[in-house]
Amino acid sequence: MRIGLDIHGVITADPKLFAKLTHELILHNHTVHILTGVEDCDRIRLELSKYGVTYTDLFSITSYHKSIKTPIKYKNGDVTQPLIDDELWSITKAHQCCADKIDIYIDDSETYGKYFHAIDTQYILYNDSMKQFLTLLLRGLP
Repeated sequence: MRIGLDIHGVITADPKLFAKLTHELILHNHTVHILTGVEDCDRIRLELSKYGVTYTDLFSITSYHKSIKTPIKYKNGDVTQPLIDDELWSITKAHQCCADKIDIYIDDSETYGKYFHAIDTQYILYNDSMKQFLTLLLRGLP
């Protein structure tokens, strides 16, 4: 299985849960794809490491759009806050999930969900119910 996870709002909501989940998935030969808006850099990789999250792939909306020369502005000149056309930004995660053949993608933003209706990836909104489900699921593991 290929699973995709958002960082901020998902992994950051319960780092211990996602550290265990990602470890178990990779241990059992599944792939874990991290999809984030944050630029791919040492800072984001260190953040994931600090949380104990393991992954097989990391995709950054910002880095992708930089690579294809999409016009990017920055909020208040802050390079950590890129501004790209809203729809173009929001559809990028769905495009990447399709390209990587991700089976399940978990994100805390409903905005992204509407772009998953025409692809094979199952979009799951991360909320309290999903957190409870994943917690119970992981409790059953050795």
